[in-house]
Amino acid sequence: MVKMNVLLRYILAFDLVIAILLFLSLMLVIVGKLKSKTLIRQINAGKISDAKLIRLYNQCKKGKDSKFAAIMSAGIFYKQWITIQNDIFVAYEQGIIKRNLPL
Repeated sequence: MVKMNVLLRYILAFDLVIAILLFLSLMLVIVGKLKSKTLIRQINAGKISDAKLIRLYNQCKKGKDSKFAAIMSAGIFYKQWITIQNDIFVAYEQGIIKRNLPL
């Protein structure tokens, strides 16, 4: 009976850790979506300098399709994270094209 209680405690602790990780992953995705919307608004309004836009575009270009980084960042929500990264990349690209800057 005592061993069963210990096993049950471990299972509950494991479940709690998994629930916390899922919650944090979900929060990261939500914050990422909000950040991407803010960034897209800044790009469309022209509030980002040309040099910074090119630098951010090149950084995003390098890591936008990295599934490993997406899984490490967002856990089981990695597909949403990749979608957010692709949306940001497209916004950078459109901003560069709009300003006639070299890709």
